[in-house]
Amino acid sequence: MFNHLAGIAMAPTVRALADRGALELLTEAPGWVVFDEIVKRTRANRGYLRVALRLMASSGWLSRHVEQSGRDTAYQLTAKGRLALEIAPQPYGEVVAFLPKAISFEDHVFGASNAPLVSALSELVERACQRWGIRPGPDTDSEEVRDQVRGHLDGVLVGPVMVVLPQAGVEEASVAPQAVARKEPMKEKTPRVDWAELLRRTFDLDVFACVRCGGRRRVLAYVMAYA
Repeated sequence: MFNHLAGIAMAPTVRALADRGALELLTEAPGWVVFDEIVKRTRANRGYLRVALRLMASSGWLSRHVEQSGRDTAYQLTAKGRLALEIAPQPYGEVVAFLPKAISFEDHVFGASNAPLVSALSELVERACQRWGIRPGPDTDSEEVRDQVRGHLDGVLVGPVMVVLPQAGVEEASVAPQAVARKEPMKEKTPRVDWAELLRRTFDLDVFACVRCGGRRRVLAYVMAYA
């Protein structure tokens, strides 16, 4: 379960690092890559970049060189990380487009029908049923990494559903007959918490904070179709 939920943070993180050239830098390096070199290559906010690299390290994809002060100074891809980066960035890019829709997922699922969202979600579910096109690995280590990546991808779809269904009363409805038989009161609905707030609580990631100016972002529109 935790591996699945980690995908909500890992997919956009890995995709962003790939787009900024950080993964290419780490892949091509024969040894340790100094943190300042990664900053120079990506032009990223140093604080957010440290969080992103530590997230990859927590998945076993990076090794960290840590000073006595506790600060990371260099990073190196592990064997597991090199295997993962051969297969992960492209499918992560597919599911990242779904994350903005997850912020208002309940409105779309239980509100007015939204054909583009249904179509996009159906395509992703079909990809999930096909194990995201990731073939079995040739050995135990490779298959372990592939399962980890598949779990991350599944989590981007499963996570929002796990939150939405109980809030919409589906969980309560499923236990209602037993509760009535025991003459037990039904639980009150859990107040809705949007996905931006859930990401902040779980991963200390404020998606509405601008890393450049410190201002607040706002949702202007939802893109429902792939480019």
